[in-house]
Amino acid sequence: TYKGLCLFHLKHFEDSLEIFKRILQIDKKKIASYYYIGLIYDNLKDYKTAIDYYRIFEKYNGMNKNFRHRNWIRRRIMILQRSLK
Repeated sequence: TYKGLCLFHLKHFEDSLEIFKRILQIDKKKIASYYYIGLIYDNLKDYKTAIDYYRIFEKYNGMNKNFRHRNWIRRRIMILQRSLK
């Protein structure tokens, strides 16, 4: 996860995406990976795919108040949906 995050912050989005997808192949319960994959697709301007991954994250995360980006994701999904219309 940390390697994927480092690559993300260095704007090596494709490499970061590969790492997070590999994490999910190993363990589908690493739900933060869905968030990071959504964030990567958001930065790559593939908004439909970003929304899909954000929604998967929300579904598995539920109402986990410990995740600080929960409200940001909801707002971001609404913004992206408007831009797709």
